[in-house]
Amino acid sequence: MIQLSVDSGDLLLKFHSDITFVQVAVEIIRTVLEYLKVVDPTNVLLVSRELLKNAVVHGNQNDRSKEVIYRMFRLAQDRFKLEVEDFGFGIGLDSSESTTKQQPKKLDSDETLGRGFKIISSLSEQISLNEQGNKITVLLNA
Repeated sequence: MIQLSVDSGDLLLKFHSDITFVQVAVEIIRTVLEYLKVVDPTNVLLVSRELLKNAVVHGNQNDRSKEVIYRMFRLAQDRFKLEVEDFGFGIGLDSSESTTKQQPKKLDSDETLGRGFKIISSLSEQISLNEQGNKITVLLNA
């Protein structure tokens, strides 16, 4: 089951860690972006998909008893902040680390991070983690 809440262009999704829910969540995100009249939602959809897959598979390790929480905040017409939280042990990076286009190597240079994180990093302007490393915040343009 997916819980959904939409308020003034902001979106909240909660679901149990089941990879089949990722595509459903992405379709909900696509629908909200269409409603918001985002011209090209490709970046938001790709980053959202990778964040959600990482949360289910790597964060919660496909444990259906754990939730994934996705939040999308519209900051401007084509600018968004995405937050994805899981209930795993975290990425294991220093929480003070973040990356911007001007400083791209802090997070994505770590060899333990996979293809999905490289996609997220390449399409995002800024990435930050909470102290535990199980909540990621991404700023990007659509």
